[in-house]
Amino acid sequence: MDARTLQIRQNFLDWENERPADFLVERVGAAAVRPAVRTDEIEARLDLLRRWFSEGGALWKRLSAGVLEREPNVVDAFAIPSDSEHTGLEGQIYCQGSFQCAPDQAVIVEFAPPPCRHWSLSLADPYWESIDFFVRQSSLNAHQARLDGDGVFRAVIAQVDPQVPNWLDPAGHERGIVFGRFILAEGEAPRPSTRRVGLATLRDALPSDTPRVTPEERAAALRRRRDAAIRRYRS
Repeated sequence: MDARTLQIRQNFLDWENERPADFLVERVGAAAVRPAVRTDEIEARLDLLRRWFSEGGALWKRLSAGVLEREPNVVDAFAIPSDSEHTGLEGQIYCQGSFQCAPDQAVIVEFAPPPCRHWSLSLADPYWESIDFFVRQSSLNAHQARLDGDGVFRAVIAQVDPQVPNWLDPAGHERGIVFGRFILAEGEAPRPSTRRVGLATLRDALPSDTPRVTPEERAAALRRRRDAAIRRYRS
């Protein structure tokens, strides 16, 4: 094998109680003391970093532009075929699309989650940068989200708090990316649907038993979210 890097992705459901795993990668048979790093090695590493910024940034710019060129407020879910050169994680279903939401509007994204190990839905800005999920409810997962009585998850993208549990905060971006994952999903991919409605008539477009989240309840939830994220990343 000529692999030079190893990527590990850990998914969290219960942010307040789950803790990051502790990994140690050791080269079997390696000397206890490594040789001093040579100047040419440092130069090669800096060049690799430069290429990551230039080539990686260009890649995400192309991907974002491709999504934003499509019709807004359309979200698709799909599994990548196992024989594709961009396979991804086996058994994973991807969710991708874009949103367009003015200050006086709300975009409802709904789907029935399939049985799976983990699922989440998140917002990103037009450059596919995650909205600051430390201090904003810009993402929700299977533990955090509320399903309605019919088993459907209904998220509401809105520029101001619509006082519903499944608010997704775009942080002022009227145009952006919607993306999600369903890990080790069973059965067919879900079929997301979207609706853009007036913010003033949002309640009429949601089930009548949708709870109302008070400003005090939202503030408390955001504090818990921030504290959980800080604990996860502070190491």
